[in-house]
Amino acid sequence: MNFQKFILSILYQFLLIVSSLSWGQDISISPSILHFSTEPGHSASNTIKITNHGEKIYEFQVNLRDWTRDSIGRKEYRDPGTLAFSNANWIRMNESIIRVLPNQVLNIPIQMEIPLDLKEIRSSNSMLFLTQINGIEQETNHPSIGIKINYEFGVQIFHTPITAKKGEVVFTNISYQEQQESKVRLLRIDFENNGYIHKNGQIRTELTNIDTGKDFKLEPVAFAIMPLDKQFQTIKLPKEIEEGNYKLVSFLDLGENYELNIGEKKIHVKL
Repeated sequence: MNFQKFILSILYQFLLIVSSLSWGQDISISPSILHFSTEPGHSASNTIKITNHGEKIYEFQVNLRDWTRDSIGRKEYRDPGTLAFSNANWIRMNESIIRVLPNQVLNIPIQMEIPLDLKEIRSSNSMLFLTQINGIEQETNHPSIGIKINYEFGVQIFHTPITAKKGEVVFTNISYQEQQESKVRLLRIDFENNGYIHKNGQIRTELTNIDTGKDFKLEPVAFAIMPLDKQFQTIKLPKEIEEGNYKLVSFLDLGENYELNIGEKKIHVKL
């Protein structure tokens, strides 16, 4: 196989792996998030369920990783136990290789042992990865292209101390930018989590033309933010928003357990 065909094979395999995780897969794992809230010096157990709906045997390698988020909320992974607020070294499992037979349902216990000398008052986190090691090979119409499907699942693991302050997510800045060359119009929403636990929510934004009174509701933007962290999201203005003066109202919505945080700004749209 020459270099060009090799690269084509890799790309084709990658695309198939991505699509297979979204449609019609035979294997499923739940839940995708495990929460622990245990006092120092104690242990707690939780369970993940692996269901094989198909007729093939699946084998998974188990490993743990640390993770954090960048300035726009994307996950960044590190070696286990290397980040300041990692709980990867507290996780205990009986198996490093998991084998799931056809039509089998496995309940895998996950134990967390909280250090006795733990002083932290904020959430810690890690990611449990289950990576398939017996990939499924499939034939193609092209003799030089090989396809091998490998599933990988990630389960987020959080430990939140009982004394952790919930806090809230608040706006720190709202700005409007116009890029002349590309004709792109962007809202930039800056916000921060002043609490000691991880949070998820949506940014909902509405614009009202001050002169005509016409309202525009933009598509909500989902976000996830680490404790005591800052983040920003950008939102493109749709084409139907014409030149004019607008009142912008943005909402940080974290659900019924939090107060709705509201930010306002007047902007002038030129492009």
